[in-house]
Amino acid sequence: MKIVARKSASSRKIIAPRPKSAITPDAFAEAFGAKTLGEIGEDTNPFSLLQLRNELSKRLRSTGGRPALENAADKWKISVLEEDVEAIKRLSNMAELNQYKPSPAQIATMLIHMALGRFSSGEIACAAARFETADQHRSG
Repeated sequence: MKIVARKSASSRKIIAPRPKSAITPDAFAEAFGAKTLGEIGEDTNPFSLLQLRNELSKRLRSTGGRPALENAADKWKISVLEEDVEAIKRLSNMAELNQYKPSPAQIATMLIHMALGRFSSGEIACAAARFETADQHRSG
């Protein structure tokens, strides 16, 4: 690695090349013998910016083009509330990961995934059954 100092001694800046790959939080923790005590946002706020960024760093993968979310299924066209559009765009701008900048659609995908993760499959099935029962009572 070549390190170059520029400018006067009082305002020198070390310029070094970027690492070829990002160091993941798990690799960093393992290297220093750290132990996980919990996930960011795990108990109180799954929509914390750090949790969102952590999820994106786990899932964004590039094979040469724009990074894509791993395991992303079909692309859906969904409506977004007008007041949410700007918030999603701001989150996209703030969540830059190394050289990757997630798109607003990728941010929205992760927010949906994180929200659905708060419900168990049993809770979802129970809610679906309640909706079915309510629909039957209204139509019959």
